Amino acid sequence: MWIWALLLLAIALGGFILYNRYKFKQAELKFPPNGRFVTVEGVRLHYISKGSGKPVVLIHGGVLTGNDFERVIEIAAGKGYRAIAFDRPGYGHSERPDSENVTPFVQARLIHAALKELGIEKPILVGHSWSGTLVLSYALLYPQDLEGIVTLGAAMYKEGYPAENGDPISKLVTTPVIGDLVLHTLLRSPLGTFLADRTLQATFAPGIDTSRLSGSDSCAVASTGAV
Repeated sequence: MWIWALLLLAIALGGFILYNRYKFKQAELKFPPNGRFVTVEGVRLHYISKGSGKPVVLIHGGVLTGNDFERVIEIAAGKGYRAIAFDRPGYGHSERPDSENVTPFVQARLIHAALKELGIEKPILVGHSWSGTLVLSYALLYPQDLEGIVTLGAAMYKEGYPAENGDPISKLVTTPVIGDLVLHTLLRSPLGTFLADRTLQATFAPGIDTSRLSGSDSCAVASTGAV
């Protein structure tokens, strides 16, 4: 009897994996890359850029992508700057390194290498929310390669920061073994969309009404490799 139970479990897991892969592909088709790619250390990073002049590099926060700066890029380019926004490693259309924990220092190193590859020197680095920590890490690692830094609603101290202990999705998918299982089977399930909605509500409340964001939209963000 237990053999049949294991067989049914294997079939169910296989079905969940295929369903999740299908939904991931749908999200990729719905939100295709609209910028360019640069590869550093074997990691492919997506970025959007416009304008010329003094470089301003915009780094997004938590469950976001570089595209959130599209309007800012237009304004900055119109003011005579070269504005660039990256999808951070593991977010949006940027790949995540497989061999190490993607700490703020690792992400700073990759973005620094990407800017060197693009021939960009001494940028003004702008970090929003979670990326406040990233731009500070960048400044510590490469103080001579910066014109300056700007932080926007930045997370720089753990005390009082809402995501200090991790959101539910991140906790799940970073748990050994269980995380891989959840990532490939449940992220686009009703449980995954419920957790994504809760994460968005906790992140943006009380300033923004998140009721208009469906679980599908929420998971479209979460399922792009951010975790």
